[in-house]
Formats: sequence, structure tokens, C-alpha cells
Amino acid sequence: MDNKNSFNFDIIEVLVFLWRKKIPIVTITTLGAIISIVVSLSIENKYKSTVVLFPTTTGALSKMILTKDAKADLLKFGEDEDIERILQVLMSNAIKDKIIEKYNLVEHYDIDKNTKYPRTIIYQEFNGNVSFSKTPFQSVEIAVLDKDPIIAANIANEMANLIDTLINNMQRIRAKEAFLIVQKEYDIQYSHITDLEDSLKIIRKEGILDYFSEVERYSEAYGKALGANTLNAINKSIFNEKFDNLAENGGIYNTLRAIIQFENKRLSDLSRKLSEAKINAEAIVTQKYVVESAHPAEKKSYPVRWLIVVTSTLGAFAFSIFVAITLNLYKTFIKRLNETKIN
Repeated sequence: MDNKNSFNFDIIEVLVFLWRKKIPIVTITTLGAIISIVVSLSIENKYKSTVVLFPTTTGALSKMILTKDAKADLLKFGEDEDIERILQVLMSNAIKDKIIEKYNLVEHYDIDKNTKYPRTIIYQEFNGNVSFSKTPFQSVEIAVLDKDPIIAANIANEMANLIDTLINNMQRIRAKEAFLIVQKEYDIQYSHITDLEDSLKIIRKEGILDYFSEVERYSEAYGKALGANTLNAINKSIFNEKFDNLAENGGIYNTLRAIIQFENKRLSDLSRKLSEAKINAEAIVTQKYVVESAHPAEKKSYPVRWLIVVTSTLGAFAFSIFVAITLNLYKTFIKRLNETKIN
């Protein structure tokens, strides 16, 4: 009960103290309110426009089109790493520079071109007006603030469009390099097979068109001639000449034919890779699904003047109380210090 009375007494003492200091408290609070009103009215209105988009999946386009893998789906929404990729692209200086140049933001933001660090200042202004964030729904939001609602909407939409341009350009550079490498390998392989075919033609001019079928056919004819006792000296000479030719050139023919079959298989693989590389090098695809495009805002988003005034007024009120308490403590301290010296 005593503690409760003591607490109530302390509260009353505080209230009495504040009442005694009401004039400076009211004065400081009023000044804070007036200053906050003036400042809030001087702040330039800004309008906010947003774009909401989902990233697409990452991967070679040729794999998504030509593969039978169910995971390689061109129409799937991207995952966390794809979102991070989009955010990193949006934060790049490449996109900032294109937007700054296209909309002449140096002049639009009233930045002096002759200042010591114009690039740093324009980037700071840009970063203060443009933001990117990952939403709870695994999408990306681009938000742009500007004194002109039309420019705010245009910048937001243009940044979304530049995502495709920047990523496609980066991917196509690498894809073209891969295409040229595969094209070179294909040409070398094709030339190699052509040389082998020319060598095989020379063997065929010797009378060997198909080694295995000719051996089988001549052996069968020779056996029939022996069985029918029709193998005379002339026929035997013809057979021997043919068998000698097959024996002399047959090994080379079979070797060349086996090599050509093997090399043709490799050429077929290179042809498939060349088709894939060509798709990757020439294709231009979207890197995002736009859920909500930006539109010019009808109402300003910044500043929220009533919030500025209320916050500043409450801050001034709290500051005035702090000053009053601090001054009172200081006076008490000095008084007791003097009393101690006298005693």
C-alpha cells in the first residue's frame, strides 16, 4: 500500500513539475509543429509507380525446346536464384546508365553537371528514387518515385524491359562464342570425312564396291562352278584375279569404311550440337513474366505531411521535456554541490 502511494506521489510530482514548465514545453512543441509544417510544405511531391514481375527459369533455350526432360520447362516460373539474378541485373550500372541517359535525369533532377562528383550524385539521387525488392510471393517489385507521375511509370516499365535486353545480350555473347567453336569443329569433321570418302573412292575404282557382299557372291559362284565342273582355266583365272584384288585392297576398304561410319556418327553429334548452339545464339526470349505494369499515379505517395507534422511535434514535445528535466537536474546538482562546500 505504501509502495502504491509512493508511486502515485511520484507521478503527481512529475505532473506538477511539468505544469510548472508548461510555458517552455508548449513553446518548444509549438515551434516544432510550426517548423515541421513549413518543412513538409516545402518538400516536393513525388508519385510512385510499380512493376511486379516473376522471373523465368534459367537454362539453355535449346535444352528446354529439344530435350524430353520434364524439368526443362520453358514456361516454368523462376526460383530463388532466378529472383536474385533479376535483382542483381536491376542494380547494375548498365541499367542505371541507360535510364539516366534516356530520360536525361541529370537535368530532370536539377544536378549541376559541373559539380565535382556528378556521377556519384546522380547515382545517389537515382538510388533514392528507385528500389527493388523480393515480395513474399516470390516475385520482384520495381518501385519508382518521381515528381512527374508519367516519368515514374515510364522508368519503371523501361527498367523491366531492360532486364530482357541486358540478360539476352550477355547470354548471346557466350552463345555465339560456343556456336563458332562448334561450327569450326563441324567443318573440320566434315572435311575429314570428305578426305576419307575420296580415299574410299580410289579403292572402289579398283573394283571393290562392297567387300563383304562381293566375297560372299564370288565365293558362292566359285563353289557352284566347282560343283558343276564348269570351272575352266579362263574362269579360274578370272576368279583368282578377283580374289587377289579383294585380298590386296579389302583390308584397306574395310578399315576406311569402319572409320567413316564412326566419324559420321561424330559428325551427326556435332550437327545436333550445332543446331542447339545456333538456337542459343540467335534466339531472343523474355526473362520475366510481367504481372503488373506501371501506370501514372493519380495521387502523390510522398511526402505524408500529416505524419511528418505529428512525428515532429511529438519529437519536439519529448525533447522539451528532456531539456526541462536535464536543466532541473543540473540546477539540483549545482545546489547540492554548493551546500556540500559550505558544510
